[in-house]
Amino acid sequence: MDPRELSLLLVDDDLVDRMAVVRALAKADPAIEVRELDAADAALEALRGGGFDCVVSDLHMPGRDGAWLLAAIEQEGLDVPLVVLTGQGDEQRAVALMKAGAADYMVKGSISGSRLGHMLRHAVRVHRAEREARLAHERLALALSATGLGIWEWDPRTNELRCDDRSKALFGLPEGATLGAPEAENAIHPEDAAGWRSTLGAALEPGSGGRYEAEHRVIGIADRHVRWLRVSGQVFFQDGAPVRVVGALLDVTARRNEEELTRRRLEFEQQLMGIVSHDLRNPIAAMVTGTEILRRALPEGSPLMKTAARIASSGERATRLIRDLLDFTQARTGTGIPVDLCAADIHATCKQAVDEIALAHPGRQIVHTAEGDGRGVWDPDRISQVVDNLTRNAVSYSPPDSVVTVRSRDLGARVRVEVHNEGTPIAADVMPTLFEPYKRGDHKQDPDRSIGLGLFIVKEIVSAHRGEVTVRSTAAEGTTFQVDLPKG
Repeated sequence: MDPRELSLLLVDDDLVDRMAVVRALAKADPAIEVRELDAADAALEALRGGGFDCVVSDLHMPGRDGAWLLAAIEQEGLDVPLVVLTGQGDEQRAVALMKAGAADYMVKGSISGSRLGHMLRHAVRVHRAEREARLAHERLALALSATGLGIWEWDPRTNELRCDDRSKALFGLPEGATLGAPEAENAIHPEDAAGWRSTLGAALEPGSGGRYEAEHRVIGIADRHVRWLRVSGQVFFQDGAPVRVVGALLDVTARRNEEELTRRRLEFEQQLMGIVSHDLRNPIAAMVTGTEILRRALPEGSPLMKTAARIASSGERATRLIRDLLDFTQARTGTGIPVDLCAADIHATCKQAVDEIALAHPGRQIVHTAEGDGRGVWDPDRISQVVDNLTRNAVSYSPPDSVVTVRSRDLGARVRVEVHNEGTPIAADVMPTLFEPYKRGDHKQDPDRSIGLGLFIVKEIVSAHRGEVTVRSTAAEGTTFQVDLPKG
């Protein structure tokens, strides 16, 4: 016997019948507390106040009877099960009331305390289980609504498709419409249909594991809108044959549209930079060559010599910008910056880059130190580009009277290049994006402007050599860019 207390509302206009029920329950199950009423409308009022686990009601009462009370409980949504008491010959009507929502029935002439107690506790347990299932279903529905998921189930043997309203909406159908498997298949975009069939067919094969994942477009059956759907499913097998597939649908149209927009934007950006840089290369090369010829032809002390030097310097800077644009375009296409590996000496590469920058900045002190064996296998032109970019950065972002130091060192299986400058440290919030494209510092000392690709290209070149570039920057120690490269 279940020891938990139950609160019972007993409704019967016959006092003797009520007493018989109370005595039987008191003897068989004293944990059931009974409250007695003799009219259905009074019982409904009591039930509105709550506190009852179960109702036992006579079927036949003057005026409003047990059937009326059951209908009122259902109409008002009162959360309590009802057991019907009937007389001999009323079993058929009692069964009809069970179909209408009654929990059970018992014939008055056969009442026993143990049987009635068991029936009441069983009715309460079932009712509570149904309530929990209903609440769980409501919570699941709310969760699915929040995530935008649609749920579906398909029987591959009968081709029967069952799905919720969210799935139907994703196929462009109004609320209340039906969706069958043939209609769903016909709604798949023609360009995606073959891939969908192939993916589903593979999942239906025994031994596949039955996992089904795909993304495809559908054309709304009623609204004709094109949507991207992510489909996830699991196939269940019986005796090696697929018998059931359950899964979920998610609208990923916004993500797909954003990816397509990003792809087009990147493609346009790459085409634009490629065209601009290629088209600029030849005229700038002609300008630099012509300026060099002019400088050689001018007599010593000519007032045009300074102008020619300025033109040559601008042409060289434009050439570097074009080179950066071309490298950036290659890096963003996914192929990466190409490197041509050969035997090289890191010390000689650094010294050459430093000497060239020193010539372009005669008023600055730029020092190179070398330690150990600098021989290895690299692309010397690309490594020179790395040193050039980092050293020019160091010159640009340091005080004019400070020293810029480039140090190349042998570390056994690898070499390290360090470029150090004094001055304002790099801000902490800039560090995470320092090597991203189009990033420029805020404390540049010289008037020349860059397009913010130098450090991005440095990282790409170093990565192409399977190396690593890092940076340290503090007010006390200054800023140091460190490049580690394997010798092999």
